Amino acid sequence: MVKQIEKELLEEQKQSVARKQEERTRLREILEENEKNKLKQAEEEERQRLKEIEAQKEYVRLVEAQEKKRADEMADRERRQREFMDMMAETVIKDHKNKQEEEDKRILAQYLAREQAEMVDEKNRKARLHK
Repeated sequence: MVKQIEKELLEEQKQSVARKQEERTRLREILEENEKNKLKQAEEEERQRLKEIEAQKEYVRLVEAQEKKRADEMADRERRQREFMDMMAETVIKDHKNKQEEEDKRILAQYLAREQAEMVDEKNRKARLHK
């Protein structure tokens, strides 16, 4: 019977050692899996960080493109305004020149008419004097 008890104790010790070994193995596997998960999480966080950096760069590029477009549109608008103002100035100058030419023609016509009238008067006066 003592041998039986010794055998049972020995068996219990073996089982206890086996359980402890099994627990250590499971704990090691859990720790390894946790480490793998941490690495995966760190990699995912790095991917997200890089993705956010790219998104920020894209946003900056879009904002710069919008600013350039606005500046180009403003420059184009100013150019068209200058062209319109130049055209209006040319029209005013042209109209003024036309009016001046018309005035000059009218003055010349009046002058020629007066000269013609004076010549007719002079002719008539000479004709009266010779009669």
